[in-house]
Amino acid sequence: MTFLNDKLTDNSKFEGIQKINFNKFLKKDYKQISICAFDAGAAAHISEWSNNFNCPIKYSLGGPALKIFRKENKDLINYNIQESLKGSKLHIAGTAWSSDYEISSIKLAKENSIYTISVLDHWVSYKQRFIYKGEIILPDEIWVSDVIAKDIASKEFPTVKISVLPNLWMHKLIAKVKNSSLKLNREKNKPALNLLYLLEPIRSSKQWKTKYNDLSEFDALRYFFDRISILKKLNYIDQNQSKLNLRFRLHPSEKIEKYKNFLFELHPNIEYEISSSQFLEDDLAWCDIAFGIETQALICSLECGIISISTKPEWAEKCCLPHEKLLHLSKLI
Repeated sequence: MTFLNDKLTDNSKFEGIQKINFNKFLKKDYKQISICAFDAGAAAHISEWSNNFNCPIKYSLGGPALKIFRKENKDLINYNIQESLKGSKLHIAGTAWSSDYEISSIKLAKENSIYTISVLDHWVSYKQRFIYKGEIILPDEIWVSDVIAKDIASKEFPTVKISVLPNLWMHKLIAKVKNSSLKLNREKNKPALNLLYLLEPIRSSKQWKTKYNDLSEFDALRYFFDRISILKKLNYIDQNQSKLNLRFRLHPSEKIEKYKNFLFELHPNIEYEISSSQFLEDDLAWCDIAFGIETQALICSLECGIISISTKPEWAEKCCLPHEKLLHLSKLI
């Protein structure tokens, strides 16, 4: 079995991953499965895995997840949660800290004696993802896509079965980035010419105290801009650039209006662009270096062989991403 931290080096490996019998993870011959997803991260994993399930599926999707699943199946029928559970003996749901949509479906499924599986797509804030109206709702089983996540989840939920499934989504992303780079006919520049900043919202309970009493995600941006000259001296960014080739990629849950005024007030003359691509692989193929706080997209960049740096400042809590190859701006100074 291939996990997230195993590099994809050729197409033959990728084809081998595709041939895995995913139905062995379902344990029983289910006649129907229900799937609930809202946030993009877990939805991307579930979408890839469910393509290999040999049984009918009823979907209850919201938010960014609906767009992800419709990309694979334009004729998909979207039910409400209650309707999707009718006739199902197995329920698979994503997880999120910003929405109750998925965890409420787990609660309802358990109340109807349906076996439940939750998918964790990240490496932080696990317990918060299972809180519903002040109550912790744990599934019968948790699926993750790499051994790092399994270790974390096993410690936080010792009574819940944890299964590691192949990270098809990540491997497909790596292949797409490689193909897009070939189409662009470019290799990664070192020092970097094209800078990608992966934006993300920081939830209220994880906001750190800032000098200007603004959002932590704004504080990290300010920290990044204040240290661009240092990054140039350290040869991470090309010192000969007269202006930055800077691109921001919005988190699926955010809109650019959140950042426009802040960026203008911070640097009125700075030139930047907002990614117009729906697909992460396009921006990863374009960039030479990637920045972000703790977003999953930063690890995607890292797995694609791109220098990736967390901009979480030293006065905030330690970056929660446990990946050893991830660089930290606070430690480069």
